Amino acid sequence: MELPLTWWRVSGYTLGSLQESDIGLTAQLALAGPACNAFGLDISDLTIEVTYQSQSTYIVFPVSQGQR
Repeated sequence: MELPLTWWRVSGYTLGSLQESDIGLTAQLALAGPACNAFGLDISDLTIEVTYQSQSTYIVFPVSQGQR
């Protein structure tokens, strides 16, 4: 009998690289384990772009491989 998927079985991502600038940062992430698809289809290679608008406001934009 297979147990139902629970949130603590989610692998998460590992940081491959991080580039910082005056206006934000870009991070390359890779899936840390097998895809579990708990919240939709997992993206194996993911780029996160963060743009700082002020000291307390920023925009986070996830970009999957091939979407640029």
